[in-house]
Amino acid sequence: MNQIAIRAVTRPADLPMTFGSSPRLNDTPKLNDRLAAGGGQTPYTTIAVPTLSAIIATMAGSARLTLGGFFARFAFAVLVVGATYNPTRYSFYAWAKSTGFEWRPPTVFVAVVLLIGWFICLRLTLRSMGGLGLLLANAFLAALYWLVASWGWLPIENVAVISWLGLFSVAAILAVGMSWTRWRRSRIAPSG
Repeated sequence: MNQIAIRAVTRPADLPMTFGSSPRLNDTPKLNDRLAAGGGQTPYTTIAVPTLSAIIATMAGSARLTLGGFFARFAFAVLVVGATYNPTRYSFYAWAKSTGFEWRPPTVFVAVVLLIGWFICLRLTLRSMGGLGLLLANAFLAALYWLVASWGWLPIENVAVISWLGLFSVAAILAVGMSWTRWRRSRIAPSG
């Protein structure tokens, strides 16, 4: 029975695969030496497992925007927006309100973490879409929701539904903004 040797890859250059392809087998030099000394047989199969820093570096080096990359940006935006406010009791706003808006160390720490998340999202969105683009995206969705509400298709009396709709709308605008430059660059860059 074969055993599996797993090694962590820390640099993008060490990645034995591109995402979505199979890893090369027996790519560790130590195991390859054992393979050669043993007459071509080794009980090990090597699987390279990329670390998070290697994945991020590979994604940053790629000019193409993938669907997975967009969904990762959307998930990050939903996390930041939803952790800040949502209609449930599981949000920073509800937590801070329940403490009487007292600034204690845990509250301040979470506030700073959320500010960092908002800074990342807004900085990337403003760099790619600009202030006018961000304003137009918000105006477009506001006009669309107003139109849909005027037809009676949007339950405007349900605050929770409107809050969730607003949360996902802001997250979608931020995700598109964070992805816009990469999408535009992939459209301009020559393929190959």
